[in-house]
Amino acid sequence: MTGARSGESVPPAALFLVYKFPDLDHLVPVVTRLAKEGKAVQVVSLNPLLNSEDWRIKHLQQLDGVAYDSVYRLGHQTQLEALIGWLLTRPLFRASFRTGGVIGSLHTWFGQRLITLLLIRLRGAVGSLGRRFIYLPVMRWVTPRVFGDSWGLRMLEFICPCALVVDHSARFSLLVFGPLMRAARSKGIRVLALPHSLSLFAGHTKAYALAYNRMKAAGFDAVVVPHDRLKDDMIAHGMDPASIKVLGSARYCHEWVQTLHKIVVREPPLVKKHGGLKVLYMDRGADRHGHFKDSVQRTLLTLAKLDFVNLVYKPHPRSNKVWLSKLSGRVTMATKTDSVNLVRWSDAVIGTVSSGLVEALVQDKTLIYPAFLNDEQMLFDELGACWRVEDLNQLTSALKALRVGGNSRPYSSEALKGFENLAIFGGMANRDVLGSYVDLILGQGEQ
Repeated sequence: MTGARSGESVPPAALFLVYKFPDLDHLVPVVTRLAKEGKAVQVVSLNPLLNSEDWRIKHLQQLDGVAYDSVYRLGHQTQLEALIGWLLTRPLFRASFRTGGVIGSLHTWFGQRLITLLLIRLRGAVGSLGRRFIYLPVMRWVTPRVFGDSWGLRMLEFICPCALVVDHSARFSLLVFGPLMRAARSKGIRVLALPHSLSLFAGHTKAYALAYNRMKAAGFDAVVVPHDRLKDDMIAHGMDPASIKVLGSARYCHEWVQTLHKIVVREPPLVKKHGGLKVLYMDRGADRHGHFKDSVQRTLLTLAKLDFVNLVYKPHPRSNKVWLSKLSGRVTMATKTDSVNLVRWSDAVIGTVSSGLVEALVQDKTLIYPAFLNDEQMLFDELGACWRVEDLNQLTSALKALRVGGNSRPYSSEALKGFENLAIFGGMANRDVLGSYVDLILGQGEQ
């Protein structure tokens, strides 16, 4: 099967490989800037489960010179590749049903809520069976054997990119990253790794040790990081300093934030109660709470019981899973509402590690850092760009103060500016962040 690529007569400036939506949050700004500068870009999804109706994908499809498709149905394919690609991109494992006809008439007899519940159960059962017996076996056992190095070479010859752009998590053993990165090496195409988050650690951390080892093994031509603190930690873990480029944060730079806030339609979360101080808790990635897990749950349950607090819990978007089981039914869970809208809704944001906390600072919302729930050294805390609390009593007192005093908080605009300069501009005040990313991809200028 031959899919359309960007700019049939002009090779794309870059081929972007995307895997999860949080990765897109940090890559889409760069693609957008390339398109604005008239460059052709090809974006391919390595994950058949990505929802094509997501706003990020729709935004890419509206950009002139940008083509988006699944990697499994693009380019010159053999019959077997085309068959497997067709199977992977079918919605067999995401079966959905619409109420209508006979189903609609049943509402008269059983009631809409019962029929809706039955349809949800049926859809979930069919989708689960499809994923278990079709999607997962094909992805795990068939795909690596069909989409190999020969396919990777043909894919790059079809697209002819000047650079292959991935995120930090790319590795040879993950999906089809390996064949495409090896093909790029053989053809002299640069492989650039861009950040898929904004690290908020102030210094050395064990959290990224495995990721650093994988990046070293991948041997990227350049690894882009938002700030020097992350670069220093990478060097301490044995990464080559010459390959690390400090360019700031594409996701949180002014240019993209202004665009993003126009794109994301306002949609407040569905809350269980109204009124009171609107408080958002943004959880960390994966289940890395360690010995703080019970303390986090007790803290959130206590806050949820406060009559003047309207608490919403946001799981980390990379997994979108609620790892704190005791919260179920007691705290409002926001698994479907975008972080931008959650911060818009909130009066205060609480969290420890998630890079989504930066959205609170960008929107000038009060950021509360519960230091008693984390043993890492955080950048916003070191720079004084948050309201640090040492225990549950101080946290409750801070919320009471906000309830009474509005936007009063103990950190200054100068502290926020210092955080912005270091973490978002990469240490260079008012840097053209996206322009720096584009220059690196195009091989222009000294970085």
